[in-house]
Amino acid sequence: IDVGADRPNLFFHTRVLQNTDNPVLDALNLLPAHIDDSTPHEDVPKCLFYFNSEGACRDAVDTLRKCLPDHLRDCVYPFSSDMSETGKQKCWDRFGEGIIRIVCATDAAGMGCSIPDVKYSVIFGLPSSLSVVIQRWGRAGRDRTTPGVCLLLV
Repeated sequence: IDVGADRPNLFFHTRVLQNTDNPVLDALNLLPAHIDDSTPHEDVPKCLFYFNSEGACRDAVDTLRKCLPDHLRDCVYPFSSDMSETGKQKCWDRFGEGIIRIVCATDAAGMGCSIPDVKYSVIFGLPSSLSVVIQRWGRAGRDRTTPGVCLLLV
């Protein structure tokens, strides 16, 4: 069944990357303005953050975990080709259940992700092709009712 490519629930933005040394800092404004020890996991929006290398994914996870209170640090998780198949599946399952709220990923997450309620799909840096941008952005708002924000930071 071809449901078409019309996705009126998606909103597209491109911005200049301000923090080239630590790009994920440019996405902190996507998190709630006030996060403290009483903030529930559900208040952190579901995000897919795409990077062009496994190292950049790991660095982003480390930075985000340092920015969050202790009880929210486990809601940020990496996803890349160096993970076991079991680890990848566990990540998707926990992301779908809402336990994991932010996945920092490489292209390894492109085709396998069909989580319906991802609010933000953010690409850090310029991918290798336009089709990669489309693939990554297509992970947001897959249920077609969740407003999805697609952001390219270059």
